Amino acid sequence: MGRHPIVVVDIKEFGRRPDGAQKQLRKRLYRVMWNALDAAGIVREDVHPPQDRGDGAFWILPTWVSPAELTGPLVRQLHRELQQDADSDPEGAMRVRVALHIGKVSKDSNGWVGTDLNTACRLVDADELRRVLELGARPLMALILSRQWREEVRHRHIEGLDLKSGWPVRIAVKEVADTAWIHLPGHEDLTVRLWRIQKRWEELLALEEQVRTRRDEIAERLTSVPDMPDPPPELRRGRDLLPLWELVELDAEVFQQATERWWKRITKLGRRVEKMKAERDELRKTIEAFQARQNQSGLAEDLHLSAAYRRARDLLWHAPCDLPRAKAAVDDYIQEIWRKLHHDLNAGGRA
Repeated sequence: MGRHPIVVVDIKEFGRRPDGAQKQLRKRLYRVMWNALDAAGIVREDVHPPQDRGDGAFWILPTWVSPAELTGPLVRQLHRELQQDADSDPEGAMRVRVALHIGKVSKDSNGWVGTDLNTACRLVDADELRRVLELGARPLMALILSRQWREEVRHRHIEGLDLKSGWPVRIAVKEVADTAWIHLPGHEDLTVRLWRIQKRWEELLALEEQVRTRRDEIAERLTSVPDMPDPPPELRRGRDLLPLWELVELDAEVFQQATERWWKRITKLGRRVEKMKAERDELRKTIEAFQARQNQSGLAEDLHLSAAYRRARDLLWHAPCDLPRAKAAVDDYIQEIWRKLHHDLNAGGRA
């Protein structure tokens, strides 16, 4: 049994329309899909009738249909048909989610059945794809390619669809757990841009968590460690929108700039707290080195120096360490040692 290309199409907000509008939408859906298949060279007589899904339908194509040859003409013509449909009726524009998958299915007296058909339907219903069309009116079509479909086409030039613009997403719904690629035909530049924003945002979240964890660890050892600042409003707004594609139309540039500023600020904070810890560690080494020098210089029994050493050491090893006070105590201890050594040197010279 060969593998069939599977095309699943759902109409956005179909159930919210009155019955009359639903009937018209379904009629328009079949029209634009058949026109798109015709443009891809698919003869209607070779295709089993589509199976209705209520708010959409799916087409099971013959096994001899090549995804590499089908994808470009199908997507290009479908986008063109949707655009023409929207131009003729802007208020009632039909916006669709499309899933392309390839796999094994079988047919019985009740219709088509198979795990791969289930997968295709899960893809078109995926939240990640739904969110693409939840806001704004620019994209008329959101396309998702299964991993298997993309494997069939990724080494080919697909006219009308820039495969590099695909946004990889992890789909985990019911029995499906796999990677798929989302495209916005006709808006590939937006797709690429948002994919980059999303990747940078994920990196920023990882950095923020790393710095916060490290900052909290150091705050248990040192006082005066700066708090994690609150993100700026434009960053919070963009964060609430991700991964909604409307962000690209609203303020992607503002969000990108805010992300980079926040990245620099968090990085600076991370360096600052690490510098504070390094300073404390260096003070610990310094005080131990001078304590050894005190002993080597015959000043081990000097009660005043010993008290100064203990005071500085207690501050450095006490958690959380008050770094400014500890540094001042270490400086006092070192100055006292130099004063004692200078005094003893002068006394020895006079003798």
